[in-house]
Amino acid sequence: MPNLVPPVTTVQQCLEYKERLQKIEPNVEYHMSLYLHESITPEVIREAKKAGVTGVKSYPAGVTTVSSILFFV
Repeated sequence: MPNLVPPVTTVQQCLEYKERLQKIEPNVEYHMSLYLHESITPEVIREAKKAGVTGVKSYPAGVTTVSSILFFV
């Protein structure tokens, strides 16, 4: 998410992040999402859906924690 550095903008990053979370707590059902970024295309959305990613989140710059920094990444 946007407070992660780098933000989760690819399906691969999302799946790797989920794997890390599951190692910490395997008894939780994680609903993963991507950070809405200019690299998110319709193809990425289709790939994400097939991989079990359940959403895409928009974080406008300056509105959430660390979002002002990530806007310039």
